[in-house]
Amino acid sequence: MIPIISIIIPCFNDGRLAVSAINSCIEQTANFSMEIIFVDDGSTDGSAGLILHHFSASPLVKVVRKENGGLSSARNCGLRSSVGEWVLFLDSDDLLARDFIKGVREAMRAQPAATAIVAPFSYFSDTPGSIAWSRRLLVALFRVPRFRGWYFWDRFLVRTGNCFPVSACVISRKQIAGGDLFDEGLKAHEDWDAWIRLVDGGARFAYTRTEAGNETCIRLRHGMSANSPLMRVTRGTVRQRYCQGWPYSILLRRTVLVPILALRTLAGFVESLFYRRRTRIG
Repeated sequence: MIPIISIIIPCFNDGRLAVSAINSCIEQTANFSMEIIFVDDGSTDGSAGLILHHFSASPLVKVVRKENGGLSSARNCGLRSSVGEWVLFLDSDDLLARDFIKGVREAMRAQPAATAIVAPFSYFSDTPGSIAWSRRLLVALFRVPRFRGWYFWDRFLVRTGNCFPVSACVISRKQIAGGDLFDEGLKAHEDWDAWIRLVDGGARFAYTRTEAGNETCIRLRHGMSANSPLMRVTRGTVRQRYCQGWPYSILLRRTVLVPILALRTLAGFVESLFYRRRTRIG
């Protein structure tokens, strides 16, 4: 029997946190057939052995080992090893709230034409007091844009900036249409690159309702996003790749892009005042 959803968890030397990530998948309240593909990306700390030890009795968990090739390579490897009708790429240090799958399932039923489901998400840290006020402000104002199925608008919107974390988006396998999803040449912003290609390929997005317990929980810690020079380079690479033709080329001009991003931030502020925010630090 083909599972409804494949949850792919790439890991490099993060086995301890991956145990919690896998448990959060197994403990879902919804009765939804799944497989969990743990991809050990050449870990040197025995991560694969730790997962095998904890989940040897679970028929849901499959361990795939590969040479170290980076995050995109591990995700693509997991995708090739999976068979589910839908795919979720869950980072090894993130968690799913217990009703995450329930919310996704309701969105699928409500919008059967959708080929990508975006769930609400929150941020957390093992040491909450270490989160700077500036990061808290950015999280509070972050707004997930609404794709409306309008060809030009959707393509323009997704090019303005990364829209949501990879762990919050469940994608139909038929939308991926075979092959790899992530560009293994990008060391960051590979998810943004993938969202642009999905939208350009006609993906139809749906959103789960914001309710307690149906979110993805994103762990904040010192990682790739803290590498400002790298992030700046890959951000520029993605924009150069997808913003050459008119009218998207105007996004290459800082004088145009900054006001657009400011408007998105203002929209996030208004939403935080009058509606339940989709992003928070919990």
